Amino acid sequence: MIRIIKKRRVARSVCCGVLLGAPTKTRRDRPCLFFSTFLILLATIFFPIFIKPAAAQELPKMFTDLREAQKSRVQISPFAGLYVGDTVSTSYILGSQLSYNWSRHFATAVDFGFSPLEVDPQSAYGQTVTNKKMVHVNGAIKGVTPAAIKVGHGKVLEMDIYGFVGGGWLKINNADLANGFFGLGTLLYLKPPHFALQVEVRSYLYKLPITRGGFSVDAAVIVGPTFLLAPAVL
Repeated sequence: MIRIIKKRRVARSVCCGVLLGAPTKTRRDRPCLFFSTFLILLATIFFPIFIKPAAAQELPKMFTDLREAQKSRVQISPFAGLYVGDTVSTSYILGSQLSYNWSRHFATAVDFGFSPLEVDPQSAYGQTVTNKKMVHVNGAIKGVTPAAIKVGHGKVLEMDIYGFVGGGWLKINNADLANGFFGLGTLLYLKPPHFALQVEVRSYLYKLPITRGGFSVDAAVIVGPTFLLAPAVL
């Protein structure tokens, strides 16, 4: 929740950020896709070096006693976003995610996504397409870190930053395929007590049933509300 924490209770704040990268659309530009993904992971590892942390004795108070964002066991997150394909063309994605928090730092999730299948009709794969629908159903595990950033005089924006990895089922052009996915995201706690904003960048990996060049790495940048249910102190 954006939560207001009185200035006298907060000695310092911890700033956190995520570098977003997106791939290009053509197979010739595949190195750019992997480079963008590499930058995301690299930023996650090294960005904390440049953050001025609270003193060691203040950290427990910062993230427990002073944390006003209510942690929930169950989170429902409908989302929409931009889908950038390696084999498919740029499109959009709609979906929803159901997450269960086992602890403050560990969660599992089930994720559903739909995207219209846009392809070059002159490409090797495009000539085989008869059903322009793509559906993802995945399971994932999440590693979560609570964080906060100072946004004004005596105000702190509380958030969770998380990484995830998983896999599942992809239906594309009437073919049933296995796929994997991974990514990074943040959950921004806003003022309403049972509401947050989710922002996430993710990559999908799968192998198309064609003779040559079937391996595809797609990316999506999504945003949407998160409804916090079953409150719990974790």
